[in-house]
Amino acid sequence: MSQFPAIKPASRSFTPGMVPVSAFAALSGKETRVILGDTMHGHSVSLSFSNLQEPAVRLITDHWYGRQGTALDFTLPADVWAGWAEYGSATTSGQKWRYTAQPRVEAVSPSIMNVSVELVSLA
Repeated sequence: MSQFPAIKPASRSFTPGMVPVSAFAALSGKETRVILGDTMHGHSVSLSFSNLQEPAVRLITDHWYGRQGTALDFTLPADVWAGWAEYGSATTSGQKWRYTAQPRVEAVSPSIMNVSVELVSLA
């Protein structure tokens, strides 16, 4: 399963990536910067899902296990960006993502949970 589950998050926090740049400093203190590519990378997104029932939580945790934790990449469905019509201006079509850490699951009441995940984009 190479796409994240199509569940609308209760909240989302997005941090744009950066163009890869290397800086070189001379002994005089002058700095030269070299742009190493034309594609921004390293976008990050935090997704929070509130009051999910167990089957929906299972979709997220199964996806985590299926991607072997932080090892394998995946794409995000449009549902993850719900409420942000122009998200395409911030990410590229077919952008690949991976987990930066394991999902956090908080039990709210029997069979109801809150889940949060942290993702980073790949070049």
